[in-house]
Amino acid sequence: MTNRSTTQSLAKESAPPVAERLSSEPFESRCLARNDLSHIYFEGAVRPARPCGRKRPVVQPSSRVGEGHLAQVAGKQQELDLEAPPDPFLAWLLGRFGLDASAYRSAALTRRLPSCLRQLHVSTAGEAKAALELRPELLGPVLNTVLIGVTEFFRDRQVFEYLRDGLLPQLSVSTRGLRVLSAGCSDGQELYSVAMLLEGLGALEGSELVGIDCRAAAIDRARGGLFDARETAGLATLLSSAHARAGVPPALRERCRWHVGDLLSCDLGKGWDIILCRNVAIYLNAAHAERLWARLTSALAPGGVLVLGRVEKPPPSLPLVRVAASVYRRTGE
Repeated sequence: MTNRSTTQSLAKESAPPVAERLSSEPFESRCLARNDLSHIYFEGAVRPARPCGRKRPVVQPSSRVGEGHLAQVAGKQQELDLEAPPDPFLAWLLGRFGLDASAYRSAALTRRLPSCLRQLHVSTAGEAKAALELRPELLGPVLNTVLIGVTEFFRDRQVFEYLRDGLLPQLSVSTRGLRVLSAGCSDGQELYSVAMLLEGLGALEGSELVGIDCRAAAIDRARGGLFDARETAGLATLLSSAHARAGVPPALRERCRWHVGDLLSCDLGKGWDIILCRNVAIYLNAAHAERLWARLTSALAPGGVLVLGRVEKPPPSLPLVRVAASVYRRTGE
């Protein structure tokens, strides 16, 4: 059983400095450096100037990016999105899994095409399609190459410190058995991290924890609860090691359920106390990002909270109020 003092140190010890830098600042900097900002509402982030050969709407650096300026960028970016339909091969690939490629930013998908070709040892998209039709068992791994699920235990220390010290104790006192949804859960580290915090608070029993991801391979790995040593740095006191791999304790695995589903169309359920959906909308175009946020907000219980990525902010039209960095509470009934 994890005691509270051990759990409280998790967010501080879960990732070495190098891993922490790779998982936060560089990722945010990459997002800020892009010009296609229609789907992101920045929380006062300063966008660094960066030369770009392709002409796109440019947001000038400032102390705070105004919503009016972003709206102007959004309109221009939507025009660009209309001019750039999804790559036919990538649209075909996503369609094999029931995913709509038009929901994604075409530039974000196209950037992954060279990786797909390298994985299949082919030179063209036509050859890639032929190879996958011949060997359909490779479809899943190639989809994973396109839709990268970046995750790790206790990723973004500030968010998990707020969950540990503020939100979870508050909710566990007023609610018997919390309902937590990890939307776009990838391999499950995020949801297992929440489970560890709940166990440390003595609030795991009776809680419902669910993870949803569109990639079956990711869900299979999450359900298995086995991770490499490099993925579990700092968690040795909590996870049982076996042959250089670490297994999530049965008590935690049994509290978590996993489902394959497209967040834009699957049944998300209702009445969630906490929904985590971090760094998913940044890969969607403007219309589908807002549609996703609206669906997630509707799935929250009144007073429930939505946890987003560091550079994401939902549109002001939704009944959400910011209560902490990347954390928004649903208002009204």
